[in-house]
Amino acid sequence: MTAYLIKSILCLLVLWGFYKIALEQTAAHHFKRFYLLGSMVIALTLPLLTFSYTVEVEPQTVIAESAVFEPTVLTETTVATPVEEPTNWLAISLGVLYAAGVLLFGFRFLRNLIRLRRKITNNEKVQAKGHINVLLLGKVIPHSFLRFIFMPKKEFKNNSIAPEVLAHEHAHVAQKHSWDILFIEFLQVVFWFNPLLSFVKKEIALNHEFLADQAALKNENSVENYTHLLFTYSGGAHHTALSSPINYSLTKKRILMLSKTRSVKKLATRLSLFVPVLALCIYFFNQEIVAKPVQKESTSLLGKWVDRKKEFAQFTIYKEGKQLWMKFAKDTFKLEQEGENQYEMVWKNKPLSTTNKKVSLRYNPNNNELFLNEKSFIRPENTYGKLFAGDWEGVDVEQQFFIRSNNGGIGWEIKDQFGTNTYFPVLYDDGFYFTLNNRDVYFKVNGDTMTSSEGHTYKKIKEAPKLIWIIVTKNYIGINAYSISSEKFVAHINEITANWSAENYKNYILDVGTQEGMEAFVKELNTEFKKTQLYRINSSQDLLTQGDAEESSKPVPAENKKIGLSLKILKDGSLLLNGYTLTDLANLESALDAFYKPYSSQERRKKISARIDPYVLTKSKTVEAVQQKLQQYGIAQIKVSPAEIPKPAISNQQQSADKSTDEETQQNRVVEDIHIEIDKTHQVYINNKRADPHHLEQELMEYNSWTTKSEREAMLPVKITVDPVIEMAILTDVKSALREYGVKSLKVVIAGDSQEEALIPAHTPDQNSSVLTPQQKKRNAGTFKIGAYKYYYNKNKQNQFVYYDRFGNELSEKDILELKKKSEKEN
Repeated sequence: MTAYLIKSILCLLVLWGFYKIALEQTAAHHFKRFYLLGSMVIALTLPLLTFSYTVEVEPQTVIAESAVFEPTVLTETTVATPVEEPTNWLAISLGVLYAAGVLLFGFRFLRNLIRLRRKITNNEKVQAKGHINVLLLGKVIPHSFLRFIFMPKKEFKNNSIAPEVLAHEHAHVAQKHSWDILFIEFLQVVFWFNPLLSFVKKEIALNHEFLADQAALKNENSVENYTHLLFTYSGGAHHTALSSPINYSLTKKRILMLSKTRSVKKLATRLSLFVPVLALCIYFFNQEIVAKPVQKESTSLLGKWVDRKKEFAQFTIYKEGKQLWMKFAKDTFKLEQEGENQYEMVWKNKPLSTTNKKVSLRYNPNNNELFLNEKSFIRPENTYGKLFAGDWEGVDVEQQFFIRSNNGGIGWEIKDQFGTNTYFPVLYDDGFYFTLNNRDVYFKVNGDTMTSSEGHTYKKIKEAPKLIWIIVTKNYIGINAYSISSEKFVAHINEITANWSAENYKNYILDVGTQEGMEAFVKELNTEFKKTQLYRINSSQDLLTQGDAEESSKPVPAENKKIGLSLKILKDGSLLLNGYTLTDLANLESALDAFYKPYSSQERRKKISARIDPYVLTKSKTVEAVQQKLQQYGIAQIKVSPAEIPKPAISNQQQSADKSTDEETQQNRVVEDIHIEIDKTHQVYINNKRADPHHLEQELMEYNSWTTKSEREAMLPVKITVDPVIEMAILTDVKSALREYGVKSLKVVIAGDSQEEALIPAHTPDQNSSVLTPQQKKRNAGTFKIGAYKYYYNKNKQNQFVYYDRFGNELSEKDILELKKKSEKEN
């Protein structure tokens, strides 16, 4: 606070000093008015401002250093007792002194306002054009405040006040000089200790008189007559500090200013001197000037980017000269800058008109994130695939995870009591999930800790080894899915391994896939590989004898292990291949190439094991089409999983709570449907049970008594089957009782109507006609057998059972009953 006050006072001193030296003698009164007011605003705000400028800096490379810890001797330490801080009497005294000054100057300011208000209310007022004349008794000097001009009543009635005087005071009112005075008076109340405010206030008031004199002389009045007129008003009665009297500061300076004219040339010369003065004030009296470091574009925007949601599609931004380019698959785009961190994408070899929609790219340096229109892209090292990659061991469960993330695809090998299995999880907002033991399990990661939706915790025991994946065909050399020339082979591998640690060089995976007939070329390429920094540090592997650095950590030898392929058929008909979404079946072959192109047709038949998981309502024709596509690709080992009824993953706490709940409670917690029938004798039946029409509310409460009325309103629709000959009165009573019970959804069906099936079965139902057993009805989902085939069921939102065959096709209860009868007949 002290620094602010000192800077504010010094800044005002410099600006006021420049005014006294360079501007006070000029006739540019309007400019001087705004300069004086602006000086106070600058002096009050400048010490609060922080100015920053950006500096491009090179990114700092973080080098992991091994820390050496010396043994320490543990000694007993005494706990220090808190020391009571002494009272700062100086601060208290200064605070009291400041408050006293504010009260004193505030009282003076309010007293002057009250005096002027009394003058206005207690004296005669005459409305004039643009102002109000307040007529005072006695001899007073004309003065003004806001829109009021105070003048002696007698002279006003006798029309003896000179027109020049009236013009002078009217100028004060028209130009709103009183607001300037009120502003500086208020500042004096708050900053009463600043002596410069009094000097600035006098300069402002004097400049007001210059402006008013200038307005009074516009009507070709001679300066000599106007000067003589002013002298006639010298002396006079006392006025408040807030008013503007005509005889204010009637000095030689004011008299001389009457004959001066404004010189634009002189004013411009003096204003040119003000620019360096203002610059010095900004430099010396601001709060702080800080340098804001930003990374150079070459280290922030350039490089590889991957789709945040899919972590598969990726592109590269590079620079040629001063031009930015983006490489996406086989297409190259020119990036034309539209604003700060904003670019428009244009095809390199195509005119702009070929694009139907404008594609823009926006870079967010704070989050190191790119937006392609609305799609988000991040750095490969920030993807969930990289964060999850590594070897994990269960803390509270006998389970090991071996997670590898390679070029957008991610595979998990899980070793537990069921053996070792490979999974291809699906990406979601917070991590990955996949179907494990017939239920979806969700995984999240936080540093070296991974948690599952089942409540298990896993610790990372080893980072995943780095992978260099090299593909060599007749027309293609690829390193980690990027096409390169043989001339850039060494440079590209050196670029990949530039930031590797010593552990990365020691344990890495070199995976080489070659096309038949390319052996001689691979030998030549291997000679180039031996020139790389990677081979110089660790010569245990090359293109001809690549090893497996993590072989010991894998549960099965690589040569005997099956290659997994997970293909899910989703509800909307799209496909999910190893966690990568495909819009339709036509894209399946190209997507398979992304994962399995290096494998020969013989390897695909022997090694690749495919698993198809169809959605519960997927048609059998769709499943057969998918199987056919996989077979055409050369995959022979295909397993189609039964369409499972989707069930949410439940935590350990929920499982233990479910186990502790007995069968009786479970049965009571099942929502029981309400069926009502009214026959021609006006007899009412509730779920085939005869009910008293006069006590329907009490009888309805026997059903679903554990639910609240609002719950029943939300989830319990009811149909009423009525005989065509019943009277409306009985139906009205039943409806009223149902609404009291808590039924909002209500439908009345006429018995025998061909458009509607009767909701209520016969009063003496055949017990063998039910599809499900009483035990099965207690569950929300499950399976049952008819003959040699298995069928599935679950409850929908209307609390009704829905049935499916083994291919996920939905069946009606009538279909199931017919199948059951047919099976029983055959047996």
